[in-house]
Amino acid sequence: MITKSKNIHAFEASIKYIIISAISSALYLLGMLTLDYIGLLFINLAILIKLGVSPFHLWVADIYEGTSIKVLPILALLPKIGYLVLILKLINDNINILLIIIGLISIIIGAVGALNQLSIKRLLAYSGISNMGFLIIGVVFYSSNSLALPIYFIIYIINSLIIFTIVINLKDNLYINDLSQLGINNPYLALLLSSAILSLAGVPPFLGFWGKLVIIYNCFYSGWVFLAISLLFFAVIATFYYIRLANILFNNKLLINSIIIIKHHFYILIILSFCFIGCLITSLKCLS
Repeated sequence: MITKSKNIHAFEASIKYIIISAISSALYLLGMLTLDYIGLLFINLAILIKLGVSPFHLWVADIYEGTSIKVLPILALLPKIGYLVLILKLINDNINILLIIIGLISIIIGAVGALNQLSIKRLLAYSGISNMGFLIIGVVFYSSNSLALPIYFIIYIINSLIIFTIVINLKDNLYINDLSQLGINNPYLALLLSSAILSLAGVPPFLGFWGKLVIIYNCFYSGWVFLAISLLFFAVIATFYYIRLANILFNNKLLINSIIIIKHHFYILIILSFCFIGCLITSLKCLS
């Protein structure tokens, strides 16, 4: 699926993905052979490699960039559901510190690495790294009595689906300036896209804000004050590139590569809009 674009970047992305998958599978099988502490560590490392969190993130941006935009949602979102459920089952006190360090570094790299990105694909890659960092930390402080982690993950999936559904109709190598004047050409799509972007950023009162707020609160309540402050600090840094992208949508400056939205995914966007509103209502009820 990755080589669907049939260019040198797609070929490079496919080779890297095959190598990463082979390494991850080898570690997983090795861990299954020795079901002790070391085996559990290998299994978790295999899962973390597939999730693309730091320090195993180096392949993510290149594979995102080389993959066709029509295939990217499957590659970026679908595997993460199973891997996060699996790592939630394997969590124990022996690896909590390791997961916290990996999650925090992922958030830092995702926030800082995206600041100078102009490609939408690479921007989404670093955004995914950052959000996976939040989810990993959410896994560590997960409580069966709390809906914070599943709600945050559902919010992340819905926001990502909204963004992918919109940009999937555009040219494959999309840059942030190509989204200029979308607010003029199609205000509804621009409003929906900017809402999803700001939600990923964690800007109140959008959905992502409540998810990140609960995870940060759980860290603070568990006595990890420095971790909670660090999460808040880098979440604020990440908002800069999200807000920059949202601002581009309503930029009045004429660009040569201004884009026109194809309408055959309009009904999908309507459904996702209702999901977006439903998650907002659910989040507010769970937090009240």
